[in-house]
Amino acid sequence: MGVQESAESKVDGRSLRAERVRKGNKSEILSATGELLSTTRGSSITVRMIAERAKVSIATVYNHFPGSTSEIFIEVGHRVVDDAAAATREVLEREGAVAAAEFLPVAVCSGVASLGAGAFDVITSRQVGGSAFFGDPPPEATMFEFLVAAGLDADARTQDAARTIAYLIRGVIFSFASHATTEFASEIATTEDELMSVAASAVRQSLGLLGIQWPPSS
Repeated sequence: MGVQESAESKVDGRSLRAERVRKGNKSEILSATGELLSTTRGSSITVRMIAERAKVSIATVYNHFPGSTSEIFIEVGHRVVDDAAAATREVLEREGAVAAAEFLPVAVCSGVASLGAGAFDVITSRQVGGSAFFGDPPPEATMFEFLVAAGLDADARTQDAARTIAYLIRGVIFSFASHATTEFASEIATTEDELMSVAASAVRQSLGLLGIQWPPSS
C-alpha cells in the first residue's frame, strides 16, 4: 500500500467514524426531545434542556438543527411516522399485507401516544394543519402501497381509500393531542385507549364506508 493510499484510507476511516457519531448524536437529540415532550410543553423546552438530556453540547444541537426547537419537534414527528412504516414492513413480512395495512394506523398512533401531551406541540409546530408532522411521503402514500399489496387495485378508488384512512388518523391524533394539552372536549378520542381503538379499526371502518370489500377477495 502506497503512502497516498494509506493516507486516503485513514481519511475515509475518520470520515466514517465521524458520520456514525453525527448520526448517533442526532438520534440522541430526537430521543431526548421526545422524552421531554412527553412531560413538558414544547414552549417550555429549550435547546439547553435538549442538549443536557441528550448528553451533547448545545453547539451540537444547533449543528443538526440550526433553526428553532420547532424544527426538532417536526423531526420527532417524522421519526414517529418513519418508525411506524418500518415496523409495518416487518408485519408485512411476518403476517402479510392485510395485517400490515391494518397495523400501520396502530403503529402511528402508538408513536403519538408515547409523546403524550407533547404530540400537540409536534403537530402544531408549523401551523399547517399538522401536515408537517406526517412527513414525506405522507402516510396515505404508504397506506396506498399496503392496500395494493393486499390485493386492492392500484387505481383512483384505492387512492381515495388511502386518503380517507389517513384523514381519519389525522383527526383522531389531533383530537387526542388537543385533549391531552387543553382538555378540549372531543367526541373522537380523549384517552390513549380510545386513540388506539380507532386506530385498530381505521382500515376496516374506512373501507366499509366506501363500500370496498376488506379483506379483498383472493
